[in-house]
Amino acid sequence: MKSKTAQNIYLFKLANKIVQATVEDTEEMLEHAEKLVKDFVPSKYQKSALNRLASKLNKEGLDVRFDTKLTKDIVEKTASVEADPAEILEFIEAVKEAVIAEFNDTLKDVDEVADMEVEKSECKQEIEARLKHIIERKLQSESINFRMSRKYTKEASAEKKTLLQKAIESLK
Repeated sequence: MKSKTAQNIYLFKLANKIVQATVEDTEEMLEHAEKLVKDFVPSKYQKSALNRLASKLNKEGLDVRFDTKLTKDIVEKTASVEADPAEILEFIEAVKEAVIAEFNDTLKDVDEVADMEVEKSECKQEIEARLKHIIERKLQSESINFRMSRKYTKEASAEKKTLLQKAIESLK
C-alpha cells in the first residue's frame, strides 16, 4: 500500500493529465465551432452570433469567450451573403447542440478514466472522492463547470442515528 503522500502525488499527476487532455479537446471543439460560425454567418451578424453562442454555452457550464474581431478575409467571404436572422438562430442552436453533445462525450470519457483508476485501488470511496474532487476543481479553474458522478459512498451504520431521528423516536 502506498503512503498517503505518495498516493496524493499520484492522484494530482493523474488529475493534471486528465484535465490537460480535457481542456485540449474542449479548446479544439470550441475553435471549430467559432470557425463554423465565422464561415457561414454573414459578417454583419457574426459578432452577435458569436456572443449568442457564447451565452448559450455559458448556461451549459462552459465559460466561453470567442474572438469577435472581423478580419478582412471573413468580411470579403461573407459580405455579399444575405441570411435570414431566424436561419442564423437555428444555425447557432444547431452548433450549440453539437458542441454540447461532443462536450458531454468528453466528460463521459473523463468519468470513465477516473472510474477505471478507482477500480484499481483498495479504498475505492476515498480515492474516488479525492480524484474526482481534484479533477472538478482543476476544470473549474479552466472555466469548465460540472460535477462528476460518484459510485461509492460511505455506508452509514445502522446503529448511528441522527439527532432528528432520535427526537422523532422520543416523541412517539
